[in-house]
Amino acid sequence: MAEAQKDADTILNEAESKLEELIEEDEITKKAKERAEEIITKAQNNAKSIRLGALEYADNILHETQEDLKEIIDLLNKNRQELRGDK
Repeated sequence: MAEAQKDADTILNEAESKLEELIEEDEITKKAKERAEEIITKAQNNAKSIRLGALEYADNILHETQEDLKEIIDLLNKNRQELRGDK
């Protein structure tokens, strides 16, 4: 009987040990998933910021080019008027 009790205690201790390991693994998995989600969110926010910055930069370049072209067109029109003697 004592031998059976000893075996039962051993089995119970091993089961409790295994349960603690599983709980720890579960916590590690949860923390890893949370960290992964944080990293993904941060990466998405950074990508959005970069994309918006690139769009703003491109828009500024296009605006400057448009203004330069307006000045060139105005100069061309003025030169043509001078050639025609319209002033």
